[in-house]
Amino acid sequence: SELQREVVLWQRWVRYVALVLAGAAVILTGGAQDIAVMPLLAVAGGYIAVVFFVGLVVQRSPVTTSRPWLPALLVTSDLVAMAATIYFTSVPIVTNRFLILALLSVPLAAFYFGTVLGAYAMLLSAVLYVAIAGALTPFLPGAAPISIPANLALFGIVAGVLTYLFGRFRARMNQLRLFCKIIEEGDLAGHLELSSAKYPDDLTLLARSFDAMRSGLAEQIGTDPLTGLLNRRALEARLKA
Repeated sequence: SELQREVVLWQRWVRYVALVLAGAAVILTGGAQDIAVMPLLAVAGGYIAVVFFVGLVVQRSPVTTSRPWLPALLVTSDLVAMAATIYFTSVPIVTNRFLILALLSVPLAAFYFGTVLGAYAMLLSAVLYVAIAGALTPFLPGAAPISIPANLALFGIVAGVLTYLFGRFRARMNQLRLFCKIIEEGDLAGHLELSSAKYPDDLTLLARSFDAMRSGLAEQIGTDPLTGLLNRRALEARLKA
């Protein structure tokens, strides 16, 4: 919960900066006569309001930090703002740019908030793309999008793999963080299952190092250095286990 609170608070400034950069990109790449000023201002205003509201809630009421609707609201506002910007500034044939931008939001959602939110971001991205590419009347005249189903299929494959990988990494990091917290509280009798992963990677090696450190530390503080017998601390730990 505390980690999620910190993530929400520092990411709000990233969102403000991204909004400014997106506005500058729209101005520089589009002609003045093609820019829909009022719709874009409405999108920017609504986006800023949502980000500011979530940050305010997190600051004033830390209890609500763990509520799943907070990150879901942020991810929804990110994707809706991106889709609206593409819709108001691009001809229909290039609306697949939104899927490219969504590939940034989807794995980040899975990495910071878990697989469920990553899957939600992936599905919402697909719905928004279908809306701006085919369901809604084009805001700017131009050629129709090409191969909407193919674009969705490619996006689904890439986004699905990224969501799985980043979400699984976060779940394993949660295991390691819980293991460290248990050791911090003085319980050295546990074992980290993460250290025996079927497909080892750098996180597995880190878990093995932590597990070895725990074993060595438990041996040092749980035995008498002269006789090698278990001391009272080790006895209490065994009884507790």
